[in-house]
Amino acid sequence: PSNLFEGTNVKQLQNFIATETEMQAFLNLPSTLFKNEKARKSILILQKKETNVTKPVEVLLANIPDFKSPQQFQGFLQDLNAWMMENHPEN
Repeated sequence: PSNLFEGTNVKQLQNFIATETEMQAFLNLPSTLFKNEKARKSILILQKKETNVTKPVEVLLANIPDFKSPQQFQGFLQDLNAWMMENHPEN
């Protein structure tokens, strides 16, 4: 859920993310997918810290636009591809 970092175990979660993972992206799903704003979800993309893991130059923070808006969604995909080229050129 989008309020994941507001719960009772937030310190444990923050510590785990900081010490065990490389945060790659945090994407908010469109609010139009949910009947209730409090039910809104996000996608947190983490990668286990290892010597061969590339830390991104910049963590991707984005709001995924409504799927019913093709132009906005196409712009999001272009931004995502540009981020991939800059942060993970080997993929």
